[in-house]
Amino acid sequence: MDSLLSVFPNEEEMIREVMSVMTAQHAKQMGKSGGNFDQAASAGMTPFAISAQAVGNLILKANSNSMHKAGQHGNSISNSIRVKVCQLVGAPPAAGNTLFTDGGAHANEFVLRSLLPRNPKKLGGGLLRDVILIGAIEHPSLMDRAIQLSKETDYVLEIVPIDSNTGVYQTAALEELAQKYRERVALLSLHHANNEIGTIQPITECGTILKSYSPSSLYHVDCIQTLGKVAINLQESNVDVASVSFHKVGGPKRCGALVTTKIGLFPDSFKATIDVASHLSGILAAEVAIQNMRSTAETCAAIRSKITSGLQQISEAHNVTYRELSSEQGVPGICTFLFPGMQGRHIVSMLSDQGVNISSGAACSSQNDEPSKVISNLRISSENYFSAVRFSFGSDITVSDVEDLLTKLAVILEKLQPAAATEILKRQYGSDRLTGKPKTINEKIQKRIQTREARLKAAAAETAESAEAVSEQAPMNTDAEHEVVKEKRNLSPTEAEVSETKRPKEDPPRRLTRKEKKAKKVPEVIEPVNLPPDDEIIKIFKETKEEAGHEFNAIMVTFGEIVLKGSNRKQFEKTQYSNLYTKLASHPVTSNCVLWEPVGYPSAGFVLVMHVDDAHRPADGIHTAAKGSKKQIPMPNKPIAYADYHQIIVPLLREVPGIATMVALKVLPKKWDLIRDATFKTFQKCYETQTGVDKNMKCLHFGMSSRRSCKKFPLSTGEINRALGSNLVVGTEACKYDPPLLVNLSNPTIKIEVRIRDDCALVFSQSNHYKGIGGLPDGADADAKVLGLLSGGHDSPIACQLTMKRGCRLSFVHFDGYPYVGKEVVLKIRKLQQHLNKYQSVPGLLYCVPFAGIQEIIAKTKGVAPGFRTILYRIYMFRIASALCRKHGFISLCTGDNIGQVASQTLTNMSVLDSYAEDFVIRPLITAQKTDIISACEQLGLFDITKLYGTADCCTVFKPENPILKVQKRDLERILARLDEAGINDAITKAVDTLVVYSSDDVIGELPATTGPAACPYDPNAKPAEVATS
Repeated sequence: MDSLLSVFPNEEEMIREVMSVMTAQHAKQMGKSGGNFDQAASAGMTPFAISAQAVGNLILKANSNSMHKAGQHGNSISNSIRVKVCQLVGAPPAAGNTLFTDGGAHANEFVLRSLLPRNPKKLGGGLLRDVILIGAIEHPSLMDRAIQLSKETDYVLEIVPIDSNTGVYQTAALEELAQKYRERVALLSLHHANNEIGTIQPITECGTILKSYSPSSLYHVDCIQTLGKVAINLQESNVDVASVSFHKVGGPKRCGALVTTKIGLFPDSFKATIDVASHLSGILAAEVAIQNMRSTAETCAAIRSKITSGLQQISEAHNVTYRELSSEQGVPGICTFLFPGMQGRHIVSMLSDQGVNISSGAACSSQNDEPSKVISNLRISSENYFSAVRFSFGSDITVSDVEDLLTKLAVILEKLQPAAATEILKRQYGSDRLTGKPKTINEKIQKRIQTREARLKAAAAETAESAEAVSEQAPMNTDAEHEVVKEKRNLSPTEAEVSETKRPKEDPPRRLTRKEKKAKKVPEVIEPVNLPPDDEIIKIFKETKEEAGHEFNAIMVTFGEIVLKGSNRKQFEKTQYSNLYTKLASHPVTSNCVLWEPVGYPSAGFVLVMHVDDAHRPADGIHTAAKGSKKQIPMPNKPIAYADYHQIIVPLLREVPGIATMVALKVLPKKWDLIRDATFKTFQKCYETQTGVDKNMKCLHFGMSSRRSCKKFPLSTGEINRALGSNLVVGTEACKYDPPLLVNLSNPTIKIEVRIRDDCALVFSQSNHYKGIGGLPDGADADAKVLGLLSGGHDSPIACQLTMKRGCRLSFVHFDGYPYVGKEVVLKIRKLQQHLNKYQSVPGLLYCVPFAGIQEIIAKTKGVAPGFRTILYRIYMFRIASALCRKHGFISLCTGDNIGQVASQTLTNMSVLDSYAEDFVIRPLITAQKTDIISACEQLGLFDITKLYGTADCCTVFKPENPILKVQKRDLERILARLDEAGINDAITKAVDTLVVYSSDDVIGELPATTGPAACPYDPNAKPAEVATS
């Protein structure tokens, strides 16, 4: 009471009266309820805290931000309790060092939302402070927000692992991360003690490690579970900012704070209306808890000892297995136990019905179906992730409360043992609904299939009966009826003939209904699905695991923009199939493969690459599905090796424009046993690959996905996913896979996909999924012949390749600056020619034009300023290229021009150049960034060629120091007239007549390893005789 009197010294009478009433009411309520063993979630307000809040609300009625006296009184109390918070946690005592929040979770979120910049801060040397280090078992208010930041911004999230035996953070792993990223670390966030198992973390050691590598990085510690229970000194621990919450120590809920040791860390502009009375109550409660910390710890140790000994007696009396997860060196008042084979939620629910509160994890995530991150990171099998129970208590728990808890717990644990639980369920639901152990997922799905099949059989029988009744009806106006009519009338033959001509026409046959057509149709025979029990699944899983190797039998190739085409889509697909088959035939591994297009409308959108028997092999190696065709896909007769697919076939298919994706898979008949076994083998190979890459994985997330275009298949897509997913979980648990398997459909590490089609079943994994280069098929437009201007840099080869991806066929022209550049430049260009021709089925020619004579005339002619040389080179290149277009039938030119990259590529100069180009100029890289161009070069394997011998080419010959960036056309016209007089047209004619043509089949000599005077006679300062300098 003294601390409250120090705040309100003139209100002693009211304070005593309120405390007297509140203490009496609190004692009365405590007598009505059982013990609260969930105080780690919330301890409940103490009588003193209730009194302090009531007094504060009676006195402090004004807004503490107001300017009047009442508001300023509230503001002064607010500032004083801010200082007191700093003193409680060992921070510099200043009001500006405390920021009140709406609780602990809000304080944690504020660190990531407001103390970190929205985008990473730029450091010197092009680095970013973009790394967030978060503990593996942090509270969801920190972990979820950090994951969201890493997805939405440029921040990189790294997880600090724990020791799976003790739950303590691995300081060696933290030091490795701090040393790796150094000043890039924007934030390290750890908790002082875990809220589920009470483990106290070495925050001082962690802070020392971080600050030794990055002194300016922000270090945040979550002290919500340790305030009032463990001594805290932020300054000694190198902590920059800490989160606290007061309802864990007897204060009101929704009252928390952020405390910092760095002056000016919190924004001055953050002014919110503060509930001063509630925060005063919480801070005074925390102060009392700190004063009584030693006695509270002794009381909690005695309660813990009594609970532990009581559980030992329960275990011996009822044969209950348990394991303690918490440690005596942890936070006083938290002890957590694991009860294998039981559900923690059941224990919580049954104790709650009897008036005792405990928990099975953190209260903030108790409604989630996902296992606790804390429990799943410990060395515990996945089947026991939901078997943990937490007891958390304080000094208000009495001996009778503990005895009452143990008495009720003994009865519950005896009931929840596996054998006893089955009997309880039998009594609850009836023995006809539950016999033996509870049904597995396979058994539930099998029962559903049987019910569905019985319903379909009844409907088919009803349809057949209706069709039979229709067929038994006598047809009208038959010949027999007509003869009877004639006899009755006694007509003569002549009259009968006349009557025959007047015979009424027969009614057209009645159209059959949809049900009647379905009854007459021969049904497709699909084998029934048999879902075996778990013990048989385990046996099958182990057998598939022991089989040597994993091989595919087909590759599914999907197409990109082709699927957007309309009536001409088939023509595009035909061209694509031809290009793909030609590429596959060029390699011995795939030379005998066929292309098989499955049935689809208007087409399947993909094609299968596989080996088939000679009986099913198409004459040209390509099978296309005709409209309305129901032809089944033949089963492949030869596997595709795992290594061949990844190392040979994928690089080969990435050279075919028009391919969007490719994935290796298993093509199977629609038989459940084969689909299940193929799923097992695919998963096992993926698991082996993933665990081989990362040997420190704590768990491995997987997901199942299925599609079923064949609606006659007995299982629905949901049933396929559940059946195969549960089989994988059962198999991996029986084989004790480490790391264990967890289902994660949103972001799985391994994703297995199953497609049930009318003609086959497909099983594959996203791990074997690759992207193609996309675009349109090569040669989609037979008339689109383009001449690409090819230099030795990065830009022009990428521009040519992008043009090929639009269905164009390219040949190339290179302007040779020999003798001012070395002969090896032409060899380099021929290497580029050969590499680019991989992307088109008809190899393009290379026209090598001698250009040095033209450059000499430009340099010698008087009146041609050096600044015009670059753009003049381009004009005469365009003129020569246009002459080649007219001669050889090209309809367009392609260049690697990029806005602003060099002098000739300013918008002004390019617009002038276009006026001298007689053909349309394609510029695919017009707005591309240079970094993207270089990345594309590296991905396509062109970078190692383009970097040879630097950037020497004809454009660098007599290169001016100050080229003109904005040329005027009238100046160019004057200069071009002078060059015509100097005989440049004759030089152009000579260059065209003496050019050299290379094909891809020509043998290229070895490129010299280095350049030197002998290999490259080009001298950047060389000038021909009488070069004009004005």
